[in-house]
Amino acid sequence: MPKRVKQSLGSCRFEQISPQREALEPTTRVLNVLISFEDALKLHVAIQNCVLRLNGYDRSTVDGRRAAMNLAVFLDQKAITITEGNLPR
Repeated sequence: MPKRVKQSLGSCRFEQISPQREALEPTTRVLNVLISFEDALKLHVAIQNCVLRLNGYDRSTVDGRRAAMNLAVFLDQKAITITEGNLPR
């Protein structure tokens, strides 16, 4: 399988998170992310693009089964990006 280049398949902005960043602790179990309707549509398209790309890989191979979606939340920039990734071996 050719080496995949990490590139964003889409991104969106978010309005706020809760609990607030300052209140996050190692024991925090849930991070709520509030996204506007327009940005939720962008996120939906990005996730769909990634899933469609992943669906093209041969899942009968080890590399095909390891293919995954990576959702990255950038707290400083209030942004979410979608990229391809790999599950750990």
